[in-house]
Amino acid sequence: MDHLYDKERASEALERLVEESKKSDDSPLHSLLNDPEWHDRFVVAEMNKPKAWRLVRADEDGNATDEEIVFTVYGALAEFDLPPFAKAFRGSPDIGKFKYLKQYVKIDGLGIKSSLDSISAAIEIRGLYDRSFQANKLDAWTSGTKETSEGFTFDIANRLFTPVNDTADNDPHVPFQKEVDPHGVLELMVAEGLKHTEDNNVRYAKGKLMLDGNMKFTKMGPQAFRRGDLVAADLSFVVVPIKGERFRMINVLRSLTLLDGSFKMDSVRVEAFSVQPPLKRKRRFVDEVKDVETGLEKEDNVDGEDGMEVEK
Repeated sequence: MDHLYDKERASEALERLVEESKKSDDSPLHSLLNDPEWHDRFVVAEMNKPKAWRLVRADEDGNATDEEIVFTVYGALAEFDLPPFAKAFRGSPDIGKFKYLKQYVKIDGLGIKSSLDSISAAIEIRGLYDRSFQANKLDAWTSGTKETSEGFTFDIANRLFTPVNDTADNDPHVPFQKEVDPHGVLELMVAEGLKHTEDNNVRYAKGKLMLDGNMKFTKMGPQAFRRGDLVAADLSFVVVPIKGERFRMINVLRSLTLLDGSFKMDSVRVEAFSVQPPLKRKRRFVDEVKDVETGLEKEDNVDGEDGMEVEK
């Protein structure tokens, strides 16, 4: 965040938003550890195409269901790389440019308690996953988390595409929203062996807290987000295989909701008013303007008053 961003006021507002969102948010990551039986509600399920291990909800008998667990984290948008991706649109479509495109955000918890609790919860989830692998095969979870002087940041991302060979036959292609693919270039990649599935699909919205305590969501394009916005990011924790018969837990972005954009706008206003205005100068030689009635030339002062008439 830039030096004009009011982090103190933003963190206070973020704490209020987290508290006010309790009624509409049934899966905040920061409150996971408040439930001593949370382990019993989740099951690690192994998936194929693409190969991954996912956290799903357990039924009454403790068996896996088809509902993946999605958590919510709150914070300020510190960095992001979101559609539309102009850099990939230059020149003719090339599968190499698009295959690894990601929708990425870095969330700054601004040092509030819920952000620290979210980090602790993620570490516990990694511990739950660890029991599904041989000892020391699952990497320590970092995934872009970084400790700062004011708390932690949290990286979350999702690829735009999955190679067709890594998707199930019954996993359909999900058309891109106009805001994500305004020129239709991403859709061309479907014919190049890539697929945009529901697992790749990220939803973008603006949230407004209503009087009854529930959140009302309005669809919004990803181009509307700015650094410093207070947001809620929905994510899943997924374990994927990496080189050397090892595994890693990653943070997969599911949706991004704008909760408060005023702090970014405030920093813009401060910057605008902090710009030094141009100096005013009294000029000795003023412009001469001809009077259309008298045919005489008169001086036009910088103060807007007519000067002394001089005969030509």
